Amino acid sequence: MNQGRRIGGLGVEVLMRYPLPLAMLYAVMTTLLVLSLGLDWGAHTRPGVLMLGGGYVVLSTGLWWWLLQSEYRRFEQRQAQLINDAVHDALTQLTNRRAFLDNLDTAIYRSRRNNTRLGLAFIDLDGFKMVNDIYGHGAGDLLLIAVAQRLTETVRKGDMVARVGGDEFVVLVEPDKGESCEILAQRLIQAFQAPFDLDGHKVNISLSIGVAFCPEHADEAGQLLTAADLAMYRVKKNGRNGYAVANKEESHRSTGAMPLQAAR
Repeated sequence: MNQGRRIGGLGVEVLMRYPLPLAMLYAVMTTLLVLSLGLDWGAHTRPGVLMLGGGYVVLSTGLWWWLLQSEYRRFEQRQAQLINDAVHDALTQLTNRRAFLDNLDTAIYRSRRNNTRLGLAFIDLDGFKMVNDIYGHGAGDLLLIAVAQRLTETVRKGDMVARVGGDEFVVLVEPDKGESCEILAQRLIQAFQAPFDLDGHKVNISLSIGVAFCPEHADEAGQLLTAADLAMYRVKKNGRNGYAVANKEESHRSTGAMPLQAAR
């Protein structure tokens, strides 16, 4: 039933997208058929007209089928694009905030069920506003794209990287064994010592990273994100370009964070 409705809807779209050629083809085909059936054609002429009319029927059917298939391919492409846009950041093509929070919820559930540990690194770019002010927002966008690529290249295979704000990113380390999230933070800071090339301009930025663990600091997605965020701001206050692990105070403050659904 649903497939039939989809095909019917596509047929309507074909008619709306290509009304003139279909109308002209239908008019010619109908005229030839009416003439061939309603007029007294000669013995030699009538079969030719019938054959020509039949040819137009076959042609119109083939054209209709080709247009329907083309429209169906466009429909599938639009559906795939909508799915991609729903879970990816439009600029960097990283996982977006909403999809990340959904994945974090699931990861915490797995952590509880399997009695494992997961780590969360909350990353803020140092000096991004200055790049925007000096070189313009276009350069800022190029920098964000390059940052996303460098983050993706630096994390472990299987770690999730997401953009959750203007110049804010997160990395989900699951499962976290030993000090792997802290080691990752150190590796990221080292990777960002190299400058970025923005249309010939060499730009240096650093990272402030806050790290929080589940279940030590929080066992709920919004609270874990807040604990890592608070740890990141502590790095900002202490001079930037470094990382810090959430402490007891930040863990306690995170329990008063807004519920996850409200944070979205």
